[in-house]
Amino acid sequence: MTRLCVLSLLVTCATAGSLACSETLDAPRANSIRIGMSRRELKQDFGPPTHISRLVLFRRHLEQWHYVEPPRWVEFNVPRGEEAVVNRFSGDGK
Repeated sequence: MTRLCVLSLLVTCATAGSLACSETLDAPRANSIRIGMSRRELKQDFGPPTHISRLVLFRRHLEQWHYVEPPRWVEFNVPRGEEAVVNRFSGDGK
């Protein structure tokens, strides 16, 4: 009985490992923009923006990052006291 449990545990672990490998292969590229992405993640993938625009609103502000090559912009929603997240973006996002 113990050998059967150990064998089934090994098979389960091996299957989980192969699923994890396939998930990383099918995962989206690191250099794609997603809604909800943080400023830190975007800066890691695309580098610093060439220009930043800010619009101050009631209890929040919008921040737009502009990139020259390839031409695109990314807009962050920044509620007061919370982390900025991507709200919208232009271009193909790749």
